[in-house]
Amino acid sequence: MISSDYNILLAGKKKFNPVWQLRVLVYPMLSIDYVLFPGAMYPTFAEKISDAELLTFEVLYDGVLLGKLNFPNNEKQELTIEIKDTIEFEQHLLEFKMSGKENIHSCFSDKCESVSWTLQYCFFIEDLPMNILCYHTEPDSTNNITYAVGQNQTEYIALETPIYSWLIKHSDYIVRDLILDTH
Repeated sequence: MISSDYNILLAGKKKFNPVWQLRVLVYPMLSIDYVLFPGAMYPTFAEKISDAELLTFEVLYDGVLLGKLNFPNNEKQELTIEIKDTIEFEQHLLEFKMSGKENIHSCFSDKCESVSWTLQYCFFIEDLPMNILCYHTEPDSTNNITYAVGQNQTEYIALETPIYSWLIKHSDYIVRDLILDTH
Protein backbone atom coordinates (compact mmCIF):
# COMPACT_ATOMS: atom_id res chain seq x y z
CA MET A 1 0.00 0.00 0.00
CA ILE A 2 1.21 3.48 -0.74
CA SER A 3 0.59 6.66 1.25
CA SER A 4 -2.37 7.81 -0.86
CA ASP A 5 -4.06 4.41 -0.26
CA TYR A 6 -3.87 5.04 3.52
CA ASN A 7 -5.37 8.49 3.07
CA ILE A 8 -8.29 7.00 1.12
CA LEU A 9 -8.70 4.15 3.60
CA LEU A 10 -8.68 6.52 6.62
CA ALA A 11 -10.72 9.32 5.04
CA GLY A 12 -13.60 10.28 7.31
CA LYS A 13 -12.39 8.02 10.13
CA LYS A 14 -12.07 9.41 13.60
CA LYS A 15 -8.46 9.82 14.73
CA PHE A 16 -7.65 8.22 18.08
CA ASN A 17 -6.49 10.78 20.63
CA PRO A 18 -5.51 9.09 23.90
CA VAL A 19 -6.60 10.91 27.06
CA TRP A 20 -6.59 10.20 30.77
CA GLN A 21 -8.98 11.40 33.42
CA LEU A 22 -8.09 13.52 36.42
CA ARG A 23 -10.71 13.95 39.13
CA VAL A 24 -10.19 16.33 42.05
CA LEU A 25 -12.43 16.63 45.13
CA VAL A 26 -11.98 19.69 47.33
CA TYR A 27 -13.56 20.11 50.77
CA PRO A 28 -13.62 23.43 52.66
CA MET A 29 -12.68 22.51 56.22
CA LEU A 30 -12.26 24.50 59.40
CA SER A 31 -8.95 24.06 61.14
CA ILE A 32 -9.51 24.50 64.86
CA ASP A 33 -6.20 24.46 66.70
CA TYR A 34 -4.80 22.56 63.68
CA VAL A 35 -7.41 19.80 63.77
CA LEU A 36 -9.68 19.65 60.70
CA PHE A 37 -13.46 19.80 61.06
CA PRO A 38 -16.21 19.87 58.39
CA GLY A 39 -17.17 23.24 56.97
CA ALA A 40 -20.65 22.60 58.38
CA MET A 41 -19.28 23.96 61.68
CA TYR A 42 -19.03 27.43 60.11
CA PRO A 43 -22.22 28.83 61.77
CA THR A 44 -20.48 28.43 65.14
CA PHE A 45 -17.90 31.02 64.06
CA ALA A 46 -19.94 33.06 61.52
CA GLU A 47 -19.76 36.26 63.58
CA LYS A 48 -15.96 36.18 63.64
CA ILE A 49 -14.92 34.63 60.33
CA SER A 50 -15.95 35.00 56.69
CA ASP A 51 -17.29 32.01 54.76
CA ALA A 52 -15.15 30.05 52.28
CA GLU A 53 -16.80 31.51 49.17
CA LEU A 54 -13.85 33.78 48.30
CA LEU A 55 -11.32 30.94 48.49
CA THR A 56 -10.13 29.62 45.14
CA PHE A 57 -8.61 26.24 44.26
CA GLU A 58 -6.90 25.90 40.87
CA VAL A 59 -5.58 22.84 39.08
CA LEU A 60 -2.73 23.39 36.61
CA TYR A 61 -0.93 20.96 34.32
CA ASP A 62 2.46 22.06 33.01
CA GLY A 63 1.54 25.60 34.01
CA VAL A 64 -1.76 25.61 32.08
CA LEU A 65 -4.93 26.22 34.10
CA LEU A 66 -7.27 23.21 33.81
CA GLY A 67 -9.94 24.33 36.23
CA LYS A 68 -10.80 26.77 38.99
CA LEU A 69 -13.15 26.13 41.93
CA ASN A 70 -14.85 28.42 44.44
CA PHE A 71 -16.88 27.32 47.45
CA PRO A 72 -20.37 28.83 47.59
CA ASN A 73 -22.22 27.74 50.74
CA ASN A 74 -18.93 26.23 51.99
CA GLU A 75 -19.68 23.06 50.03
CA LYS A 76 -17.43 20.39 48.53
CA GLN A 77 -16.57 20.91 44.86
CA GLU A 78 -15.46 18.43 42.22
CA LEU A 79 -13.52 18.88 39.01
CA THR A 80 -13.19 16.18 36.34
CA ILE A 81 -10.88 16.81 33.40
CA GLU A 82 -9.64 14.76 30.47
CA ILE A 83 -5.96 15.40 29.72
CA LYS A 84 -4.21 14.52 26.48
CA ASP A 85 -1.86 11.59 26.92
CA THR A 86 1.40 11.06 25.04
CA ILE A 87 3.04 8.17 23.25
CA GLU A 88 6.61 9.25 24.04
CA PHE A 89 7.79 9.38 27.66
CA GLU A 90 7.45 12.93 28.96
CA GLN A 91 7.70 14.57 32.39
CA HIS A 92 4.81 16.75 33.58
CA LEU A 93 3.94 18.85 36.60
CA LEU A 94 0.46 18.74 38.17
CA GLU A 95 -0.20 21.69 40.50
CA PHE A 96 -2.88 22.38 43.11
CA LYS A 97 -3.09 26.04 44.11
CA MET A 98 -5.06 27.79 46.84
CA SER A 99 -5.58 31.53 46.68
CA GLY A 100 -7.94 34.20 47.96
CA LYS A 101 -7.33 33.56 51.63
CA GLU A 102 -7.20 36.74 53.70
CA ASN A 103 -7.31 37.70 57.36
CA ILE A 104 -11.12 37.52 57.26
CA HIS A 105 -10.80 33.73 56.85
CA SER A 106 -9.17 33.24 60.27
CA CYS A 107 -10.08 34.17 63.84
CA PHE A 108 -9.82 33.16 67.46
CA SER A 109 -12.82 31.51 69.08
CA ASP A 110 -14.30 32.51 72.42
CA LYS A 111 -12.19 29.69 73.87
CA CYS A 112 -9.01 31.23 72.34
CA GLU A 113 -8.78 28.47 69.71
CA SER A 114 -7.19 29.31 66.38
CA VAL A 115 -9.87 28.91 63.68
CA SER A 116 -9.05 29.10 59.97
CA TRP A 117 -10.39 27.89 56.64
CA THR A 118 -8.42 25.10 54.99
CA LEU A 119 -9.03 23.32 51.70
CA GLN A 120 -8.64 19.57 51.92
CA TYR A 121 -8.37 17.76 48.60
CA CYS A 122 -7.88 14.36 47.10
CA PHE A 123 -7.34 13.42 43.50
CA PHE A 124 -7.72 10.39 41.30
CA ILE A 125 -6.09 9.45 38.02
CA GLU A 126 -8.32 7.15 36.00
CA ASP A 127 -10.41 6.75 39.19
CA LEU A 128 -7.39 5.40 41.10
CA PRO A 129 -6.58 7.17 44.41
CA MET A 130 -3.24 8.92 44.59
CA ASN A 131 -2.89 9.33 48.38
CA ILE A 132 0.07 7.06 49.21
CA LEU A 133 1.59 7.29 45.73
CA CYS A 134 2.41 10.99 46.03
CA TYR A 135 4.82 10.32 48.87
CA HIS A 136 6.79 7.70 46.96
CA THR A 137 7.07 8.66 43.29
CA GLU A 138 10.27 10.68 43.38
CA PRO A 139 13.26 9.95 45.59
CA ASP A 140 14.52 13.55 45.25
CA SER A 141 11.41 14.99 46.98
CA THR A 142 10.07 16.59 43.80
CA ASN A 143 6.55 16.14 45.12
CA ASN A 144 5.05 18.48 47.67
CA ILE A 145 1.61 17.14 48.58
CA THR A 146 -0.05 17.50 52.00
CA TYR A 147 -3.71 17.18 50.85
CA ALA A 148 -4.75 20.19 52.93
CA VAL A 149 -3.75 23.77 52.18
CA GLY A 150 -4.42 26.42 54.77
CA GLN A 151 -2.70 29.35 53.15
CA ASN A 152 -2.23 30.79 49.68
CA GLN A 153 0.23 28.27 48.27
CA THR A 154 0.86 25.73 45.54
CA GLU A 155 1.41 22.00 45.96
CA TYR A 156 2.63 19.85 43.12
CA ILE A 157 3.43 16.36 41.92
CA ALA A 158 5.70 15.29 39.08
CA LEU A 159 4.29 12.58 36.85
CA GLU A 160 5.13 10.94 33.57
CA THR A 161 3.15 10.09 30.47
CA PRO A 162 2.05 7.80 28.95
CA ILE A 163 -0.01 7.75 32.12
CA TYR A 164 -0.69 3.98 32.17
CA SER A 165 3.02 3.26 32.11
CA TRP A 166 3.47 5.61 35.09
CA LEU A 167 0.53 4.01 36.94
CA ILE A 168 1.91 0.50 36.38
CA LYS A 169 5.35 1.63 37.53
CA HIS A 170 3.78 2.75 40.83
CA SER A 171 1.08 0.09 41.14
CA ASP A 172 2.27 -1.12 44.58
CA TYR A 173 1.36 2.23 46.14
CA ILE A 174 -1.94 2.46 44.26
CA VAL A 175 -2.91 -1.01 45.51
CA ARG A 176 -2.13 0.09 49.09
CA ASP A 177 -4.45 3.09 48.61
CA LEU A 178 -7.19 0.83 47.25
CA ILE A 179 -6.84 -1.57 50.20
CA LEU A 180 -6.90 1.28 52.74
CA ASP A 181 -9.88 2.86 50.97
CA THR A 182 -12.00 -0.28 51.37
CA HIS A 183 -11.62 -0.61 55.16
